[in-house]
Amino acid sequence: MSLAVLFQTLKDKARGTGLAVLLILIFVIYMVAMFPEVQKMTGLDQIMQSPAFEALLGKIPDFTSFDGFITLELFTLSALVICGYIAFMAASFLAGEIEMKTIDLLLAQPVTRVRLVIARYAALIPIVILFMAAIMVGLYGGTQYMGIAASYGWLAYALVFAGAFMLAFGGISLFISALLSDGRTAAIVSLGLLFVMYFMETIGESVEKVSIVRSLSLFHYVQYSNIMVYHDLNLGNLGVLIAVAVVFVALAVYTFHRRDINVV
Repeated sequence: MSLAVLFQTLKDKARGTGLAVLLILIFVIYMVAMFPEVQKMTGLDQIMQSPAFEALLGKIPDFTSFDGFITLELFTLSALVICGYIAFMAASFLAGEIEMKTIDLLLAQPVTRVRLVIARYAALIPIVILFMAAIMVGLYGGTQYMGIAASYGWLAYALVFAGAFMLAFGGISLFISALLSDGRTAAIVSLGLLFVMYFMETIGESVEKVSIVRSLSLFHYVQYSNIMVYHDLNLGNLGVLIAVAVVFVALAVYTFHRRDINVV
């Protein structure tokens, strides 16, 4: 029955996810096609490295290089949007069912609460993989067509970290969903936490006095510029993201298993 819940979740999210993946694919190709024009802009790199932009976007080395450009436009901004979509989806998995008063129908099936939570989270894995695959296809197709040199191996490494980051935050959103009974509130809390973490990293990176808060942000463990520009792969950070995913899914399972659910 757990597989039935998994497949039904994927079926329910198929149309929206398919459209989102298509839009991301188109956006990636468009960004790659825009790079030659961006490269011609004089003084843009200095603007991007101003304190105001660094507080908003983080430190981006050499924006006029393809690796720097992709780090900002794709891995920093687009990945943030995709993670917001994943967070919104995960937040609705449990709290949304309670809000819509359909949780009783699910729990009446021969599936335990533990397996229900795990099956819901498992649905995020192929969805995240699909997003990462779309980005890679867009990057490969776009760079080949435009004749832009790209390090596909390091792009793949960056996508692995991006996927792990999304699954880690998906676990946090699922935990929030297990705590609350309103899908919209769970989504707002999850998205709010996502943006708080984002600015904890970008501001903490620019302002030394508050840099200590960076370790509390998941964004601190996905240093895309280190991977893309400096070719520095920190597997310890990947381990942190995986650990966060496991811990928060476990907390979601425990919380949802223990809580009383009253559907009025």
